[in-house]
This record gives sequence, structure tokens and C-alpha cells, in this order.
Amino acid sequence: MHRKAFRILLPIVAIGTLIDYRVSADTIATDSFDYSGTMNGKNGGSGAWNGAWVSAITPPQAAVPVTPLSLTVGSTVISGGDSAVRIDSQNAVDLMVRPIQTQNSTLYFSFLLRYEGSSWAGGTSTPDFLAVWFDDSATSVGNTSRSTATPNLGLIDNDSTSNDFFARDGTNFIRTGGALVANQTYLIAGALGKTGALTSAYNTLQLWVWKDGASFSPAPITIATNVVNITHIGVRTANLDAGADTIWIDEFKLGTQLSDVAPVPLPAPALAVAAILGGIGLARRKRSLPL
Repeated sequence: MHRKAFRILLPIVAIGTLIDYRVSADTIATDSFDYSGTMNGKNGGSGAWNGAWVSAITPPQAAVPVTPLSLTVGSTVISGGDSAVRIDSQNAVDLMVRPIQTQNSTLYFSFLLRYEGSSWAGGTSTPDFLAVWFDDSATSVGNTSRSTATPNLGLIDNDSTSNDFFARDGTNFIRTGGALVANQTYLIAGALGKTGALTSAYNTLQLWVWKDGASFSPAPITIATNVVNITHIGVRTANLDAGADTIWIDEFKLGTQLSDVAPVPLPAPALAVAAILGGIGLARRKRSLPL
């Protein structure tokens, strides 16, 4: 029995502070990693996936963490449940990759993350590193230059300001979130966008980080990529110390707006409109019932 869920602990509070991520468009795809063993060939989850996870280099494992990943944001508990992906590989550009049906408009995404270990201190020359990247063809999978030049975000430890959470293309960076704390669960979210037509390349990237009692949302950056269509999502690692660095990932989500993938607070007007529309829909359904 898996218990993965966004659970609203306080379903009715002051209307201006209620958190309800469900008042949003449908999510594009999700994967709660309800697996066991190597990730290679796993094809669960739901939505617009276009194949199974591929993991040919030091395959990560889906396993049961001693403490499930869980984070409370306001009145919402984000629970990773019984299983998650365990990553402790040292260097792998295409650690795990999954194809997705072609996406060419604004794309929001999020995942839970927790670091366990004692050696998150790689320094500027050999930083510890984990990134989720977005690419446009299967032929680029495993190509280091493409994986660093395409949009990606995650963890990196080579910054004197001790902001270990990043989003970037090959040149432009966002750094935020403070120093990574071992054994603490984080929710990391991002957004890829375009200022031009759907046929143009993605050129904006935004990052959000939530942790217990704090959140970070720096201004988005302009990026320079040639990625027009996103067809593959991958995870890359570097310089993780075998036996000393373990990273867990869970609850991967893709959506068309932030509230699809993260428990963001909605302003009072939006909630009021949603409540009115919900009431109208209920009344219509009642009128349509046979007598």
C-alpha cells in the first residue's frame, strides 16, 4: 500500500490563505517511483510518458528509504510514501533518462529531494553535482556538452555563497536556497518558457526551492538554448563519493502551471472564483440528474 499524496491538513481556513494545488490545469505526467530494483526499464507513473526509464550507466535503484521523503509547506504535506530513487553514482551524464511526448510550450516540473551523507564539499574544481535536464532528441542523450548546455537544475557545491541549488543553461545561472542540509527533504520546482512562438527555442528558466520553514524564488533568467521541443528528461551526476553521498528523488511531476506541480498559495480572488465555478458546476450537475 503506497501512501504518496498531497494531503490538505486544514481543508477550510481563511479564504485568502487556503492552499489548494488542485485548482489548476491537469498535470502532464507524474512518476511516484513505486518500483523496486534497478530503474532501467521501469515504466510506471501516469500521463504523457513515451517509454520507460533507461539507465545504462551504474543504474540507480528504486528502494525504500529509512525515513520516507516528506515536507510540510504551509498547510500541505507532500509525502513521498514508501519508495524513492536512490542515487549514489559518482559520474553519469545519462544516469536515468525517460522519453516524454513532445512538449513545446511552458513546462513546469517538480520533485522531492533529500541528501544523506557527510562529504557534500567538492570544492570549485570537483563539485558534487546532481541535475535534472531537458533535451530534444534521443541522439543527444549521453552527450556531455548537450547535457550542460540544455536547461537543467538541481544541486551543485562549488559556490562561495553556499547556495547549493541551481538552474542553468551552459552559461547562465540561478543560485539560491542556502547550503544543502543533510537528511532534510526539499521540494525543487522549475519552469521552462518561451518569449517567442511555439516554434522558437526555450529561453527562460525559473527555480523554486521549498524546505522546512522557508522558500526561495529568485527572478527567472534568460537562457540560450536550441531546444524547441522537449522529448527527453534525464538525471546527471558528478563527483558523488561512493559510499558517502546518497541522494533520494521522489514524486516527479510535470504540468502547465506551478499549481500543477507544487502546493502554491492561491490569492483570495482566484479561490473565490474557483468556489463560485465549483458551485455552478455542482448546480448544473444536479439539474441534469434524471428525476
